[in-house]
Amino acid sequence: MVNEYIKLKDIENVKRWLNIGDNHVNRKINEGYIVNYYRGECLYACGAEDNALNYFQRSYDENKEYIFTRNRACMEFFNRHLDEPKILSEPEYEDDRVCEPIVLSSWVSFFGDEAE
Repeated sequence: MVNEYIKLKDIENVKRWLNIGDNHVNRKINEGYIVNYYRGECLYACGAEDNALNYFQRSYDENKEYIFTRNRACMEFFNRHLDEPKILSEPEYEDDRVCEPIVLSSWVSFFGDEAE
């Protein structure tokens, strides 16, 4: 349900469903910094930047590197609010690689010459 409310930008219901998730039996599987990051990411995605920043800060306080291994937009948002911003590396793209076309013989026989 969280994702549905994120799409609707319904902050109150996102918060409500995140709290409901805290009641799940497996809630203690992840470390606190992971849970706080996830909450921050969800709230940031639906536009609640102040609330998101609070959870990102909690995550950062527990594990200073974790947030910088996750979603680029969240990383850049949080980095702007640090007293000493971290120098972020440019994302690596693998656009230069060349891929050979995959030939699926079953599909070629199904579509005939149209597949080429």
